[in-house]
Amino acid sequence: MNITKENMIDKSEALLRLKIIKEDYESRVNKVLSDYKRKASIDGFRPGKVPNSIIQKLYGKPVLVDEINKLVSESLNNYLKEQNIDIIGDPIPYDKEQKQINFDTDTDFEFVFEVGLTPEIDVKVSDDDIISYYNIKVEDKIIDNYIDTYTRKFGKYLEVSEAEENDLLKVDIVELDSSGHLLENGLKSNDTSIFLELIKDDEIKKKMIGSKFGDKIIIDLKKAYPNDYEIAHILKIKKEEVAKVINEFEITVNTVSTFEKAEINQEFFDHVFGKDQVKSEEEFRNKIKEDIRYNYSKESDYKLKIDSKDYFIKKFQFDLPKDFLSRWLVLINEGKFTKEQIEKDYPQFETDLKWQLIKNKLIREAGFKVEEQEVIEYARDIVCKQFLQYGLSNMMDENLEQYTKQLLSKEGESKRIVELVIDDKIQQYIKEHAKLDFKEIPLEEFEKFFENKD
Repeated sequence: MNITKENMIDKSEALLRLKIIKEDYESRVNKVLSDYKRKASIDGFRPGKVPNSIIQKLYGKPVLVDEINKLVSESLNNYLKEQNIDIIGDPIPYDKEQKQINFDTDTDFEFVFEVGLTPEIDVKVSDDDIISYYNIKVEDKIIDNYIDTYTRKFGKYLEVSEAEENDLLKVDIVELDSSGHLLENGLKSNDTSIFLELIKDDEIKKKMIGSKFGDKIIIDLKKAYPNDYEIAHILKIKKEEVAKVINEFEITVNTVSTFEKAEINQEFFDHVFGKDQVKSEEEFRNKIKEDIRYNYSKESDYKLKIDSKDYFIKKFQFDLPKDFLSRWLVLINEGKFTKEQIEKDYPQFETDLKWQLIKNKLIREAGFKVEEQEVIEYARDIVCKQFLQYGLSNMMDENLEQYTKQLLSKEGESKRIVELVIDDKIQQYIKEHAKLDFKEIPLEEFEKFFENKD
């Protein structure tokens, strides 16, 4: 086996030329064919007694091709590792110099591959690197909005005698025929909910306001609710069946309820933050403020992550082998994306790849390592946050452990979480070594950074 590296005019690419002679692959091929002979079951021959000539005729060429492909792959990987050559993507056949191969007659083979070379990048982060860090102001109106959300979350519906504009009706609903009589075998739904604020037709809404227990009202559901999903929910039918609904309906009011937000008192504080964690409205507002500031810090970190990427890609200028990468992308995405699609998306791919190469250099520069326990703790944190979304804040340790293991056992999840841990380490490294220019801005101004972005 002989491998040589040849530099191309574009220094970001190279050719790898592999020359394989019969001695390189013969023993491998013979070993596989011997195994085939031992296991072969062919009519007219006892197991293990099939003549070599028949085995060769049946399996010789495919085994030869398979073993040479394996040998080429192994040899390329070993060579790149031994020579300490960092490549981008994978080696791809270089058609301009690849000679025609005939596995029926050739005994010696030559393969030519093109590789993209990882550029040398001198990545240093210091206080000469000034990056803006945006802290979001926690304004009173934001705290008020959070409190309003919580009072709604822990509010409840109370029965009243007469419906107002935003009330909830529990009704029985039946379909009428074109003459206004009950339609035999027509659609009907008992004890279904109608929220008056969702009614789109003003005349129908006006007719419903003031309704009381026992009132009967005739409405056109399709005028009241142009959205098919809402009609399907009210009638308890499939969305696809809504197209067949053409008649009016009679509703009979069973109950009228109005929504009352939770009263701000100790019971409310306990619901939001746990028993006796907060004991006054002032403490409650301060706790809300802490939570908002924590949430905003995550948004600020995300903005820093985007800005750091842009900053360092501009700072560390280097070229990538565009032609090679374009061909490689077409090759590995054959049947998934067209050449035109890949060319259109290439600029974004190149930007992401440059950032990945910079991060890889930073990882080596800083000596980052990801311990198994770090991955487990990160996964556990993800699980905790998922359950918090459902209001489950006191999960038992054994349950957390179980769900964490389930998350990490999912295909690709462990690798994804490792990458998230590394990203956090890189973010922290940049925070510690670059100079952050802290700026405090209102939420509205911060949100403008993300307007008109996909």
